[in-house]
Amino acid sequence: MKMSLFFLSLIIFPGFFYSSYAQQLPDDVKKKLERKYDYVSDAAQGLVIVEKKDKMGLADFSGKELVKPQYDWLEFIFDDDRRLRFVLTRMKVDNLNNTEGLLNVYGKELVPLYKYNDIGKFDFKEGCAQVGPPRGDGGWTKGIIDTSGKELLPVSYSHYTSCSGGLIITVSKEKYGLMDKSGNTILPFVYDRIEDFQEGVAFASLNDKWGLIDKTGKLLIPTKYDRVLEKISEGLIGAFENGKWGYLDFSGKTIIPFAYSHAYIFSEGLGCVKQNGKYGFIDRAGKTILPFVYDNAGVFVNGRAWVKLNDKWMYIDKEGKEVK
Repeated sequence: MKMSLFFLSLIIFPGFFYSSYAQQLPDDVKKKLERKYDYVSDAAQGLVIVEKKDKMGLADFSGKELVKPQYDWLEFIFDDDRRLRFVLTRMKVDNLNNTEGLLNVYGKELVPLYKYNDIGKFDFKEGCAQVGPPRGDGGWTKGIIDTSGKELLPVSYSHYTSCSGGLIITVSKEKYGLMDKSGNTILPFVYDRIEDFQEGVAFASLNDKWGLIDKTGKLLIPTKYDRVLEKISEGLIGAFENGKWGYLDFSGKTIIPFAYSHAYIFSEGLGCVKQNGKYGFIDRAGKTILPFVYDNAGVFVNGRAWVKLNDKWMYIDKEGKEVK
């Protein structure tokens, strides 16, 4: 259930990848750079990745070389607003290992090579990312750095660390806990799994059962449910117990009884649920709004839901009428 806010749409270009967030170079600038380099990428905020003799560097629109070609790999890293945040650097250490670092948007080194073997470039959620040990030393241990390259947590924790809800989810000896960004323990390593925070709370698992914790580590809902819906929506938590789905609030109070064989998240005020082999739609009070007549169905999006009725797939509105 882990998500990243940093998404790259990667396109193959001879010698390297670059993001579709990059912009095409003017022809005269590109021709000027191509006279000097073997390959030239599209631009990102005035920067281009250049390659010469199988090594990569950075140049600006004027052709000024900001970082001489010296890396095996460079990659632009953007945020969700399509702003260039970093340039990832990579060098091959041996046949089994690489080392990665970061440059800022001016080509200044933020994280030097040979300090980490990998940097979670897709993980810069909430201003921090997971990093691995140099040359793969230490097995699966991980640490956390911020956007300045400062190490928030040393590379001493197990395979999974993530910034979420202003905290760091960490793993030690296969148990999950919570720490703040100063390295202080908020919640000891007691759970088998902690998912990312949403709406100020996070799902936590113990002995194959799921519950809910807050940012102080307080257990809001006991770890007693067999399954939970991945997303919390409209203040309701879908939970599975004794073979049936129902919905809870953040205190663990049952809002909609456990009466359904299948359930989706609430969307636009309605929940899509299955009962006696058919799907229907209910409101937050558990009242049936659209009858249980559909062979299959999905949630409402922009006033429409995709359903199957009598072997026909169609869109319906909130009155159950077919719409295009």
